[in-house]
Amino acid sequence: MFTPNSRQAMKPALLFFSTLLILCASFGPRVASAQESVLLSEVLPVLDGTALGALEIAPAPPPGSSRTIRRSDVLAALAAAGRDARGLAIPRRVVIRREVHELSEDELREIVEPSLVDALSPCSVESLSLSSRITLPQGEVSVETHVTAPRRSGSVSGIVRLTVGSRQRTVQVRVQVSCPEPAIQPGARVRIVVVVGNVRASAPGEARQVGRVGDVIRVRNSLTRGSVQARVLDAHTVEILR
Repeated sequence: MFTPNSRQAMKPALLFFSTLLILCASFGPRVASAQESVLLSEVLPVLDGTALGALEIAPAPPPGSSRTIRRSDVLAALAAAGRDARGLAIPRRVVIRREVHELSEDELREIVEPSLVDALSPCSVESLSLSSRITLPQGEVSVETHVTAPRRSGSVSGIVRLTVGSRQRTVQVRVQVSCPEPAIQPGARVRIVVVVGNVRASAPGEARQVGRVGDVIRVRNSLTRGSVQARVLDAHTVEILR
């Protein structure tokens, strides 16, 4: 049983341990989200999911580094937003760290290859060479491919841009592709068709470019001598684009 005197004697020890816990919480690093700003909810996790928790306190640290958020930073942000700090147990300081992820070649290939397959269709990807490993911030990765589908089998190079938030990394790629043979060669005689509602008309023409099924090529109307853009339907037929 604790007597009034023993309770009084324990107060300094309790105060010491309480202070120690507060200091540990203040200095322990916390992982920042993928946002470009440190949010109040990252300093005070109890506010996660609230409107107040979405308040921006300071710029987020660059990937792979940390930023110290002090109590004064939080108070200044609250004041600037016209919000009251009363009732908030704001730590003296919190270390916010922005994590990065180093992608292995296999991980990078898994992210990049589907986008390349779509961009290079109808050619198929036989092999893929990538630049060295890269690091990205944690978060959802969007992929933007800059490569032109070739008209014949062989090697093609390009770049793939990976984006997380506002951070971007560019990957150099070289792809060996196998392409189907063209259905139409320049100079081939073709039938040019045009469909308007239920009406279908046609005229003889001449291909001016090589094309596979689905490609859009330039053809010349043999009757009008005019040049039009048309989609290849098969080895003998193209359809005017409308």
